Amino acid sequence: MRPQAAALKELLDRPELQVMPGCGDAMGARLIEEAGFRIGFISGSSIAAMRLVMPDMDLLTFPEMADAVETCIAAAPNVLWLADGDTGYGNALAVQKTIRAYARRGAAAVLIEDKVWPRPLGHQGAKLVIERDAATLRCHAAVEACREEGILLLARTDARVSRGFEEALARLKKFVAAGADILFLDSPQSEAEMRDAVAACDGKPALAVTSPAGQCRVAAARHQARRLSAGDPGRDGARDPRRARRAQRRAAPADGEPGGIGDRDPLRRLSRPRRPLARLCLSPARAKRSYL
Repeated sequence: MRPQAAALKELLDRPELQVMPGCGDAMGARLIEEAGFRIGFISGSSIAAMRLVMPDMDLLTFPEMADAVETCIAAAPNVLWLADGDTGYGNALAVQKTIRAYARRGAAAVLIEDKVWPRPLGHQGAKLVIERDAATLRCHAAVEACREEGILLLARTDARVSRGFEEALARLKKFVAAGADILFLDSPQSEAEMRDAVAACDGKPALAVTSPAGQCRVAAARHQARRLSAGDPGRDGARDPRRARRAQRRAAPADGEPGGIGDRDPLRRLSRPRRPLARLCLSPARAKRSYL
């Protein structure tokens, strides 16, 4: 197992909640590292927001996603990164190609989901999923690649919206049996559903999204141990990156409550140099040193 994956596994084996902010570019990644978070999520929705100023509707290609993953990890190498692999961008072999590419760029874990790709536009198009057997095959292919590369797999199901809660639970159990390391039920509608989803994970870590779009918040996530809580600035970050990121990083790594960092502003510290920088004058005959 790669060192970053082993470190992530050790953190997730602890009983306390682990908070995982999301980002989509180098600045967001550096802010996560500066704020002291151990785990971060390279989010497809954030990448789409920051690069295209659009929702995540499968407009980004695999090369663009792989480039964003590499950029974020290079900007914050001390963070343990989970990278959004979406559907794997094709068949089972494409899933494995995606995982290998992300692993070699330094990801500790990769998310693979069971949505239809490319997703159809229109009513519920964003949440349509492939059949259960096909989703299980995709998960098996992802597990095989993750084992070969020595990283962890985060298996996600979006079946709750279009197929119902019972189908989503059945898929979680299939993913557990296939060997997924972390599980994620998207869009639970209540704390009771969240608890049942965690129970279906059979003791493996489960992820709960606490972004503004999520139904369940950090307080609900605390009801179960071995949880991973993800916050994602998403489109809010695209509208006002400085304000959204400052608010996002104020979540405390220890307990997920706002105010843990207080008035620390990593963005300000990054954007204001502490020492004079050399500036070359237009005249080649001389140069001055001045403050920027």
